[in-house]
Amino acid sequence: MKVLITGANGQLAKTLQSTVPIDMEVVALTRQAFDISDETLCEKMIELHRPNVVINTAAYNQVDKAETDKEQAYAINASGPGYLAKSALTHGARLIHVSTDYVFSGAQGSPYKLDSQTSPISYYGETKYLGEKIVLDVSPDHLVFRTAWVYSRYDNNFVTTMLHLLGEKEELSIISDQVSTPTWTGSLAEAIWRSVSNPGVKGLQHLTDAGVATRYDFVCAIKEKALRLGLLQKAAIVKPIQSIDYPQAAARPCYSVLDKTPTWNALSINPVHWEAVLEKVLKTIKRQ
Repeated sequence: MKVLITGANGQLAKTLQSTVPIDMEVVALTRQAFDISDETLCEKMIELHRPNVVINTAAYNQVDKAETDKEQAYAINASGPGYLAKSALTHGARLIHVSTDYVFSGAQGSPYKLDSQTSPISYYGETKYLGEKIVLDVSPDHLVFRTAWVYSRYDNNFVTTMLHLLGEKEELSIISDQVSTPTWTGSLAEAIWRSVSNPGVKGLQHLTDAGVATRYDFVCAIKEKALRLGLLQKAAIVKPIQSIDYPQAAARPCYSVLDKTPTWNALSINPVHWEAVLEKVLKTIKRQ
């Protein structure tokens, strides 16, 4: 089984590369080597490498900047996945594409099911919705994973950023009225690798760790565990604030918890609560 991974420098792609099953051959390409927003290049690279499966982790993830950098956000999040989907189909490959909980408005107030109505409230969310729609319009045998609040042991994600800020600042103000589920890249990578070997899992799927949290809950858990593990000797006071008190260019859903049960069942995944997963990741960060 040959797998092509896009966006090779991203945290999910790095995790995928560090967890490759023994029976898989992987080619991982950075954006510099493979810009998915180039339709001709998509066709060329898939014809050249002839993968059985393409895993697209490339994305425009700057939620606020997308409000003004619309052309680039659309090219990477909507057009690019469409080009990959078409080229993969042409060459007999299956595409696994990663999307987001931001395709929902947050107004529902209960976990979003696979068939729940999408209604993005940011341009980033709109482009991610269009990307997943285009992919599945090309072929219902392609696979789209919606996930949320992704982090890893690598730098430049929410957890590692908060660790730095908790150690440097006297006080942090963290939003307490946005609810979702923190998700480790390792959990997402495990689901992706299982789906590579299981083509019957297709269409839309939801995958996060178990449980729910606010951003404030998440940071408080990072602080408590980091202090206990000795990652931090002292830590900032964490103060809850409302979204209205922290103006941002793009709106975020106030509630975007995903219903993962069908996906967990389809892939025989035993879900683990996000706090237990966070502890495991912080222990890894301490070791490194």
